[in-house]
Amino acid sequence: MDNPPAIAPDDDAIVTAEDADGLEQHRSVSASLFSGPIRPPALMREYAEIDPDFPRRFIEIFERQQTHDHEVEKAVISTNR
Repeated sequence: MDNPPAIAPDDDAIVTAEDADGLEQHRSVSASLFSGPIRPPALMREYAEIDPDFPRRFIEIFERQQTHDHEVEKAVISTNR
């Protein structure tokens, strides 16, 4: 199974069209993609603007989940012996 890129560059698209009155309409679409439990630094900064504690909390959640995953793996290995 192929893994997606950790962080894809932002894809920006600006669409220009005329409406029924002949006025130009501009629409902009932006998207980004990341995979994995840790958010990209730019996104962490945006979360920090909402609440300065969010980035630290995200890291703590990741660390707790990783510890849990390791404990489950150890339990499976010891059960299979």
